[in-house]
Amino acid sequence: MKIRAIFINLTILLLLCPIMLLAQEAKIGDTFTIGDPENVTYDHLLFPRKNIIIKRGGIADMKLVSGLTVVVKDLTYDANGRARVTLERVDGIRFFRAFKTIEARLEDAVNAGELISS
Repeated sequence: MKIRAIFINLTILLLLCPIMLLAQEAKIGDTFTIGDPENVTYDHLLFPRKNIIIKRGGIADMKLVSGLTVVVKDLTYDANGRARVTLERVDGIRFFRAFKTIEARLEDAVNAGELISS
């Protein structure tokens, strides 16, 4: 019985290690490239809704963000211990001509290919 409990704990630890290492490696100043979403929309990059972009005078075209290089400006953790980052474009131009920064759920975005480590 003890061997089974040790095996289960070890398995859980090994499965969680890559996620914890990714969160520990991410720091302010790291750069990423925005990739193409798996679906039609980005699920883990938290862009404003299209109507909000238009109200702020921006261009609501998601094709404009693919391939952009972004830098981590702020790193926080939610209640579950997941890293949530604030991203800013490296070239200093606003996203959709309206927003200086966007947010992303780091681990999920990297695993989905929405953020690619540079």
